[in-house]
Amino acid sequence: MEGVTQMSESDRKIHPIAGGLWGLPLGIGLAVFAINARWVSLSIVSLVVLILVGVVFGIIWSSFGPAKKPKGAPPAAAEAEPTFVPEPEPVPEPEPAPVAAETADPVDSSPNLDPPPPPPTDPGGV
Repeated sequence: MEGVTQMSESDRKIHPIAGGLWGLPLGIGLAVFAINARWVSLSIVSLVVLILVGVVFGIIWSSFGPAKKPKGAPPAAAEAEPTFVPEPEPVPEPEPAPVAAETADPVDSSPNLDPPPPPPTDPGGV
């Protein structure tokens, strides 16, 4: 098959601790399911045995299960000549917008500095 590389045993990394940690929730789920399905009786021994079965299965799967695809380029491709990537052209700075003559007049653009009117008073006194 073209494009598929077979990993040798020396390239393959195993993670038994991670497999055991992922086997723990598997064992807990297996124990809960087996007790609810009435496959085993509710006892501490059956719970511990089913949880350990899940942990052992996780360790075995992490040791002998299919390997993940390695990250990064394969070693042969890493030694190859790098591809040419052109640098992007610089973007020119935009010119400032012209200022209109009427907006430059300071009389029209002055804020209203009059104080606000006093609030109305209620003569009836409710």
